[in-house]
Amino acid sequence: MSAEPPSEHSLPQSPRPKPARVLACVQCQQRKIKCNRKFPCYNCKQHEVQCVPAIQARRRKRRFPEKDLLERLRHYEHLLRQNHVKFDPLHPEAEGAVDADEPSDHEQVDAPPTNPHIAFTAKNLWQAWTQEPGTNSHTSPPIAEVLEDSVKQAWSETAEDDNMLLGTRKTPVDLSTFHPSTVDIFKLWQIYLDNVNPLLKVTHAPTVQVRIIEAVGNISNIPSPFEALLFSVYCMAVFSIEDEQCLSIFATPKHDLLTRYQFGCQQALTNAGFLRSADRDTLTALYLYLLSIPLLSDPRSVCHLLGLAIRIAQCMGIHNESALAKQSPFEAEMRRRLWWSLVIYDARRSEMADHKDSSLSPLWDCRVPLNINDSDLRAEMKEDPTQGGNSTDSMFVFIRSMLADFVRHTASHLEFTNPALKRTAKELPNHGSLAALQERVEKEYLQHCKPDNPLHFVTMWMARAYIAKARLWDHYMSSVSGTFRSSTQLDHALSLALTMIECDTALTTSPLTRGFQWMLRPYFPFPAYMHIIQDLRRRPLCRPASHAWEVLSSNHGARFDPRDPGPTPLARALGRMVLTAWEALEAASTEQPLAPPMVAAIREKEATFTHELPPDATSHGLDLTSDPALSLDFTGDTVEFLGTGFDSFANMGPGSYMPFFDQGSSIPCYNN
Repeated sequence: MSAEPPSEHSLPQSPRPKPARVLACVQCQQRKIKCNRKFPCYNCKQHEVQCVPAIQARRRKRRFPEKDLLERLRHYEHLLRQNHVKFDPLHPEAEGAVDADEPSDHEQVDAPPTNPHIAFTAKNLWQAWTQEPGTNSHTSPPIAEVLEDSVKQAWSETAEDDNMLLGTRKTPVDLSTFHPSTVDIFKLWQIYLDNVNPLLKVTHAPTVQVRIIEAVGNISNIPSPFEALLFSVYCMAVFSIEDEQCLSIFATPKHDLLTRYQFGCQQALTNAGFLRSADRDTLTALYLYLLSIPLLSDPRSVCHLLGLAIRIAQCMGIHNESALAKQSPFEAEMRRRLWWSLVIYDARRSEMADHKDSSLSPLWDCRVPLNINDSDLRAEMKEDPTQGGNSTDSMFVFIRSMLADFVRHTASHLEFTNPALKRTAKELPNHGSLAALQERVEKEYLQHCKPDNPLHFVTMWMARAYIAKARLWDHYMSSVSGTFRSSTQLDHALSLALTMIECDTALTTSPLTRGFQWMLRPYFPFPAYMHIIQDLRRRPLCRPASHAWEVLSSNHGARFDPRDPGPTPLARALGRMVLTAWEALEAASTEQPLAPPMVAAIREKEATFTHELPPDATSHGLDLTSDPALSLDFTGDTVEFLGTGFDSFANMGPGSYMPFFDQGSSIPCYNN
């Protein structure tokens, strides 16, 4: 019996592959015209433009209800552990593995005041508009994302001009003429790598260097965001060196070169649309530009401009881990570095401007940057990198951010910045937590530092100064209540202030920190000076008094150049306070004490200044309110951010209290 050939229907039919959906090209989508979906398409051929095929967006994974349930269970288990309630966990082996840095969607703001939880991710209004009844409220419908993106795009295209700060130019500026030569570009880049990058890490050096090499080959066609970043690198490189170095390397005065590159950066930022851009390069360029503004400028102006950068960063979501989770591991880590650098500098400038409510608060959940080398962070990474060793090229950024992260949750910090948030503070009983933090930092990180390494040296002393300041602030918070302080407690507070001064002296006098002075100058320990002077005036014969005068005198010799022509108003006021404290010691002593070099130098400066006063001038006391020359008011012009001229950056009037001496002084500001 011959076998019949198998019929067509008896053979297994392999499913035909579904043809891939062909989208209209990018140009046709932007012009909203019909595309024949062949590449190059008919319209692009007609207009002689490059035809770029559009890529279909990856479909967002839906969130499973079981995952919501497990996260809720983990959250409740976390609450039980925090309150020391015994229970049988769902997964005993995972006990304690919950990441406190990633709060679930179900955390409530009305948690118990002892340790409240904050929901860092705001509810999505677009999701609420498009949510189907009876569906999971935590699953974002695809239509919500499409609707949100389309409306935002339409809104962005509606706006015509975003040059409100930098002004609208009638004719475009050819920025290629403002770039330095190729040789000077790489000189500036190397200076940036040596002096700036180790302390900020907001640019990934291996990646940026490749882009610079590509850019110098076609300087007229650099993308606007990267061109702004390039000019900001020029600004910071010039800003980080001394006048003599700049003249020696570039044969141009530092002021002229910095003015030129800042103008170029302003124009590049305008070209990049920095006010409405969500590009990290653009925000980084704006931040570096603000860092390069001379410290003689009105601190309130810089503080307000930093507030602008903070708001742009918040709109980008770089302060929020839920937004960072949507980025690649490389991009998320670079955004964390940028956010922490921004808020720490904003906190410093807010202090200088006497602005209490800085961005360094518990109201966001951006994690501390990782302690890793740049070589361990790559753009093509699919998984988060792991922490490096104790000593990496990001150690300074990591330790500084870790300390700031701890301090922003403390009651003492919130007492002086935003008392309404004190209910979110962590408990710090009897300085125990701060002392434990200091011990852990010393043991895990600082003891592995090499004192002959410039970055390690700066990390060691700035970390110790930061912790001493935090502990001194904790002392102030407990003193506000009016509780009696014993001599031991007062001596302890005095020792903390002296530690701040000693750290500053070590950083100022070491030749290792020459390239980092741009970062160290804003840290003049004015609060420590004030604490020590007031304490020595009240307790001139206390046990640490002799050591205190030695520490003050050493720092004065390191910070104040006797060759400076004359002190500014606040310098004279501070000098008179020092003399008042010394006179209190002379009055309380049975024998005439030997004046330290600091007191002798202040008396000499005061005598010179008094001799140079006009005949009708009256002597000034210590009343800062009645003395117009010492009035703590700003009359300086706003820095040249709003204009495009090449005039001086700021015309500081006599009321400015930032610099202690003239522009060439090593004391440009007062706060720590």
